Amino acid sequence: MDTNAKPYFPHPVQGQPNVHVVVDPAHDLKNVRNTLGDWKVLLDDEHNKIEWSYIEALALLQQDEGLRLGNKLRSTHIEYQKMKMKVYLAAQTLSSSVADSIELCWNVLRLPQFKGCEATVKFIRKVD
Repeated sequence: MDTNAKPYFPHPVQGQPNVHVVVDPAHDLKNVRNTLGDWKVLLDDEHNKIEWSYIEALALLQQDEGLRLGNKLRSTHIEYQKMKMKVYLAAQTLSSSVADSIELCWNVLRLPQFKGCEATVKFIRKVD
């Protein structure tokens, strides 16, 4: 965590007061989900891949098997573009229960489509 972070930055016009930032957690959560979902792959600070494909694979697995692994993930969460403004969909998509389920699919079930999911699981847990 950056301990030097400040909720403001200098105004670009010299002599003006600082510009203060007001964080909107709901908007930020949707932006994170949209970025990962649109770009498909992000890199963490160690250049490990954070991949949307694991979330898609989990939703597909649950749909095909007709079960839920302790999360609310459905096709609606994957096809979020139709309902981008729904905060609850973003929160449910990037929740610890989704991270737990992805981790279970690899660590316990050893499903090959979840190989290499560690960075994605870590990212989801941090967001949640």
